[in-house]
Amino acid sequence: MADFNEEMMIAYLSTHYKVGVGRDAFVLKIGIPSPEIMSRLRPGQSPSGAFITACNPLSDQVSDEDNAAAQSALLAELQWTCPKVAEGMGEDAAGQWPGEPSYFAEGLDAVDAAYLALRFRQHAFVWIDAEVIPILVCMKQKVDEIVLSESIEDFFTDFTVVATKFRNIDSMGRPHHPRQFPNRSQDSIDLHTLQSIDDLRSKSSIDFLSWLYGRHKRYSKEAAARYPEYAERFSDELAIIRRSFRRLVRDHVANIPADRMKGDHWE
Repeated sequence: MADFNEEMMIAYLSTHYKVGVGRDAFVLKIGIPSPEIMSRLRPGQSPSGAFITACNPLSDQVSDEDNAAAQSALLAELQWTCPKVAEGMGEDAAGQWPGEPSYFAEGLDAVDAAYLALRFRQHAFVWIDAEVIPILVCMKQKVDEIVLSESIEDFFTDFTVVATKFRNIDSMGRPHHPRQFPNRSQDSIDLHTLQSIDDLRSKSSIDFLSWLYGRHKRYSKEAAARYPEYAERFSDELAIIRRSFRRLVRDHVANIPADRMKGDHWE
């Protein structure tokens, strides 16, 4: 594992982040406004997007096969989350190292982008801010254990309240039976969830984030569609999960001041 250092920072800052292929391709440069991104926006649309790769985790060179598998997994996550994904290539302006296949995800939430950088063990990604300026977002791969513990405790407290409510009443205000939820052990909001949180206390913040991300995706995309009559009840849990997820992801962002994490998809 290569530590993130000043030399790497300089390399990231000088990289040409090429979006698209052929004549329609354009290059993002850190700190320079992108007219191409502006031209792609619909009237009234706020700019957002991320240029990200899954190649060579933590700057360690791996095989082409491993990189291709990681890129496929990243693409699947991006296509699930955002409407428009373009192929990209991170290119060394000096030509001293080979380009890295990447993706530009238009409309990707900044916090989701930061989470994916952590999940695929990337030191950084490029974010398009509200001024259509590409900025380099650097990540911390670990946070202080006290911070992690506080995040889990806050989530545990809030989630216990919601889980208790969900176990005792249904959308009609009546007690419900586990048979109302097929595959209850996987889909329902019950003590199994709280036991899972207990198990996560001894694991890394990335493990906890991945668990939260999976829970949020399953309930927002699958469970609400499968059980539309319970959509309002799911929304309570989703709000708690999302709030905890976003807080912990922001704790992993190394170089964005706290006052910048207002708006611009960071909140």
